[in-house]
Amino acid sequence: MEMTETSANELINGFLGSAQIFASAVSQILEQRTWREASGGQLGVTHLKVLKLAGCPLPPTVGEVAAFLRVSNAAASKAVDKLAELRLLERSTDAQDRRSVRLTLTEPGRRVLEAYDSAVRRGLSEVFRSFAPGEIRQAMGFLDRLAVDIVRRAPHEEFCGQCGIYFREECLFRKQLRRRCVYLRQQEDIPRRAAVRGGPAGGAD
Repeated sequence: MEMTETSANELINGFLGSAQIFASAVSQILEQRTWREASGGQLGVTHLKVLKLAGCPLPPTVGEVAAFLRVSNAAASKAVDKLAELRLLERSTDAQDRRSVRLTLTEPGRRVLEAYDSAVRRGLSEVFRSFAPGEIRQAMGFLDRLAVDIVRRAPHEEFCGQCGIYFREECLFRKQLRRRCVYLRQQEDIPRRAAVRGGPAGGAD
């Protein structure tokens, strides 16, 4: 049955409203509030993302943090300075490229992240008790399909879903659309460390 224009508009508006409410609940309750509690109210969500990125297998430079978050190097440096001041991460010179300074988690930084991740898992475990595992997986697949279709229809838009800090092993858009976000492009255009690629490494601070 074909929808009328009015019905289609109502469906679109309803979807946008539901999507906004869901995203706000995840952001404000699961992310912002839980992170404030885990960090003692000292840090914002940007700091959380920097710490998660610093916990990845290849420690980032400040320039890579800026590309990942799509902020200026100055803004990224400010967030890094705050985390370093609190001893949650530290700067270290890349052994393969003395010009490159990389950011790594300290043990206190790792403990703060673990406290946050545990709190999020506990909160979602309570929520998920109301749903069957199949329903959750179906919802995940539905959200992924919607995200891919939305990004597919914006061929020239640079978009990063920040997959790497949300427990996704593969970038959804790279896999299905063969796209590289601005962060992945920077990562692939900069030669990797010798330990990763077997050649000379470089990076932007």
